[in-house]
Amino acid sequence: MKKTLIFVLILLFLVGVAFAGGFSIYEQGSKATAMGGAFTAQADDPSALFYNPAGIAFQKASLYLETTIIVPSSDFYGANPYPGVGISESQESQSFYPSNMSLVLPLNDHWVFGFGMYTPFGLETKWDNPETFSGRYVSTLSKVVTYRIQPTIAYKANDKFAVALGVNYLQSKVSLERYIPAINPYTQSVVNVGHVRIDGGYDGAWGVDLGVMFRYIPKFSIGFAYHSEEDVDYTGRAMFDQIPTGYADFDQQVAQIIPFGVELEGSATINYPEQAMFGIATTIIPKCTLEFDIGYIGWDSYKDLPITITGHPEFSIVRHTDWDKSYSYRLGFEYRATENLALRLGYEYDETPQPDKEAGPVLPDSDKDGYCFGIGYKSGPVVLDFSYMYLDYDERNTIGTDHIDQFFGIYDNSAHLVGISLKYNF
Repeated sequence: MKKTLIFVLILLFLVGVAFAGGFSIYEQGSKATAMGGAFTAQADDPSALFYNPAGIAFQKASLYLETTIIVPSSDFYGANPYPGVGISESQESQSFYPSNMSLVLPLNDHWVFGFGMYTPFGLETKWDNPETFSGRYVSTLSKVVTYRIQPTIAYKANDKFAVALGVNYLQSKVSLERYIPAINPYTQSVVNVGHVRIDGGYDGAWGVDLGVMFRYIPKFSIGFAYHSEEDVDYTGRAMFDQIPTGYADFDQQVAQIIPFGVELEGSATINYPEQAMFGIATTIIPKCTLEFDIGYIGWDSYKDLPITITGHPEFSIVRHTDWDKSYSYRLGFEYRATENLALRLGYEYDETPQPDKEAGPVLPDSDKDGYCFGIGYKSGPVVLDFSYMYLDYDERNTIGTDHIDQFFGIYDNSAHLVGISLKYNF
């Protein structure tokens, strides 16, 4: 009975890999980010491979390099019954650099080939003082790294209409860490008796990309893009390290229950969701472009997570997650001050797919507002773009919920994002 309980706790921690996937990265181009991500109907640089692949049909040969520096911040304030009022925790200071590369090559007057590598999902949540962090038995570290490789072909019927079709391969790697608790019979207190690290990947799956762009109405453009769902079959390993408590007989009892020093192997399938974007842009105001986009992410496909433990079918489980589909709303503005200089502003509102009962140390997500600005500068064949975004998350409150980990409190999150891109026209 004790062994079954320990393994169930271990498996419940393993499913945290999917929670992190709920953090999608929409910032794939500095120009687009400066306009709040409202770029589906413009898609006039090679980041179009993400925002709307049909946009490459109207572009010249070019190479595109971009990186975004993401600096997140998260604070947690505990509540009763656990971890209790008065508890205050913070994430460790850190930064991330998701980057991408795109290449656009016209084949003739109608056909254009594009190739891109970018990061559509990602997360690293790492809490300060992990040995004493109040949520250490849920998670001290959760990290997801993804890469999408996307070759695409676009067809331009005329100067007003284009379509695109591509395939992509999404690779993903997951790392998670937490501590294992037990009640010390000598002190009658909960103590750290072990530490577990789980690593999975790089594993991958194939997907499909579509794009359409209309320019039939003068000074207006309409765009639509779609990235299909990708089901990644993970194989992973868990390594357990024992933490001595100072009581030899108690440590020996714990070692008989938990497989310290042994790697367990398992597998799980995570459904990375389909994404769709629709946008309309206008240049009806001289020297200006205004665009509004609506985005959709089908996280409702992620309802269950089956986990199989190799050699231990009695420990295989299915976890019900109950995520929901989510929408985003984006507004962008560009003013072309001169032929070579552009000024940009943007705003976005993103819904979270994560229910209250799942928000926790692995991923404390919430609805958020993004406030953006940036500039673009062109010199001959070189185009430089800069963007800044401040993400302001709504306060996330799990007090009074049927929380899956029985960990209650309030999360206060924010993030700064700085992007820079370089495009070289051949």
